[in-house]
Amino acid sequence: SSVSGMLSACQQFGVLVSGVFAPHLVRFYDPLMVLRFALIFSALFSFTTPFCFYASGSTFGGVIALSRFIMGTFSAVCTSCVQGALFRIVKVEDAAALNGLALTFRGLGALFSPPIGGVLYTAVGAPAKAGASTG
Repeated sequence: SSVSGMLSACQQFGVLVSGVFAPHLVRFYDPLMVLRFALIFSALFSFTTPFCFYASGSTFGGVIALSRFIMGTFSAVCTSCVQGALFRIVKVEDAAALNGLALTFRGLGALFSPPIGGVLYTAVGAPAKAGASTG
């Protein structure tokens, strides 16, 4: 639907915007510290997204769009910081293989997370919005 497309676009727009400044964070700050910060806030927004369904009307769209944008922002920050931190914590000769492994798992996560999410949604469901029509 157009709503799911808009929400997906919000997350990718966050990736695009933060992809410009995220690599510069690694130059000025310790990548592991930035990665911890980004992972904490990414998890926080991931866990709070289901509560957006309790918002009603236009508030719902704005709240969940903002949440998806922020999740996309932290996603790009995590990607940059993982690659920056990788070269600080492993030997140079092992960096290429571990970078490939990290990118492989990122791809597998992108591939398998939608079906897993669908199974969880089917099993658990989502709370119905107040006043939403069911038929």
